[in-house]
Parts: sequence; structure tokens; C-alpha cells
Amino acid sequence: MRQPLARLEIAVPRPLREEVYVRLRQAILDSVYPAGTKLVEADLAAALCISRTPIREALHKLELEGLVERVPGGTGLRVAGLSREEVEEIYGIRATLEGYAARLAAARMTGAEAARLSALLDASAEAVAAGDTEALLRINTEFHGAIYRIAGSRRLEGLVRGLHERVMRYRAATLEIDGQGRVGLDEHRAILGALAAGDAARAEALAVAHVRRKMRVVAEHLSTETASR
Repeated sequence: MRQPLARLEIAVPRPLREEVYVRLRQAILDSVYPAGTKLVEADLAAALCISRTPIREALHKLELEGLVERVPGGTGLRVAGLSREEVEEIYGIRATLEGYAARLAAARMTGAEAARLSALLDASAEAVAAGDTEALLRINTEFHGAIYRIAGSRRLEGLVRGLHERVMRYRAATLEIDGQGRVGLDEHRAILGALAAGDAARAEALAVAHVRRKMRVVAEHLSTETASR
């Protein structure tokens, strides 16, 4: 289980409002505060042992990003959820960008990079076997990040990561659905095979199919979650 916010200890010097913003944002992305959770300034300030002013500034910034929204009726703020339409839009864009990243990476792949990706997939297999969703989520993120870096486009990497973060909070939940970890692992192995072979067209097609399958899983999860409320 994710740990709630605790007393704020700043390791890297930066403005307090920025530290609070980063901490709250990560807590939302990690589902410490799931969609629909009310965010009360006084409670957050007490948890972090700080005044309410930087909390208010951080919440305003998160509201502008769309991670936080006003509760209907103007009774405070809550963590924003995503509609099925928004999920499909985000994943649709991601599919195109990640397919392009795979195409670029196939042309730049080296033996050393293929070995590193293979080692990550071996670690993924261990996490799947152990039922360690948190480790699998971390390794999967690292696998995709390595492909972005191999692609060699920082602009592309930034775009994909931004979209990736928007659905981060749903990834752990969907990985816990029976068989999803194994299916994702098999798809990653196929993508790596195409990358290692330098087959740009196949790598792109497999990457697109992989993201679109995850889109369907997340959309279905959202539908089930909404129906159960």
C-alpha cells in the first residue's frame, strides 16, 4: 500500500511551494489519493507540518494541470478522474508517439542496448511470477523509458512521458487484473525482438498494438469502477 503524506523534509533545496506541489502531484499519480478523494487544505497542511499557503498554491497549480478539480457545488477540491473518452484520447495519442519511438529506436539499437532491455524483461518475468505489481510497474516504466532514450529524441520523450503520467494512477490497478502482467510481458518481448532485428515497421506496429490493448483494459476498468460506485 502506498504511504500517505508525512512531515515534509526537503532533501534538495527548492522553494517550499514547489516542494509541496511535487509531493502532492506524485501522491496523486501514485494513487495515494485516488480519483474522487477530497483534498482539504487544513488536513494536508497538518500532514506535512506546514502552513496552508503553499498547500493552496500547489492545489491551484494541480487544478490548472487537470489533476485536481472543483467539487460540484463549490464545496472544495478533489482528485480528478478521467472519463472513458479522455482515456481513449490519451492512449490514442500515446500509441502513435510510442510507435514512432519504436521505429526510431529500431534504427539505433545496439547489442548492448538489446541486452539491457532483455535484462529488464527477465526482471519483469520475476515480478510477474512473484505477483509483485509495484516492481512490475517500475520495471515496465524503465523499459519504455529506455526505448525513448534509444530513439534519441528528447522532444518525443517529453511528449510521451507527459501523456504517460496522466494515466499513471490507473496502471497499477490494471496490472492486478488476472493475466495482464503476463500479456504485457509477452508483448514487450515481441517488441524487443523487432527492435533487436532492426525491423522498424514491425517494432512500430507492435508498439501501437501494445498501447491500444492497454487502452481497452484501462477503459474497461474505468467502466467497471464507475458502475460499482
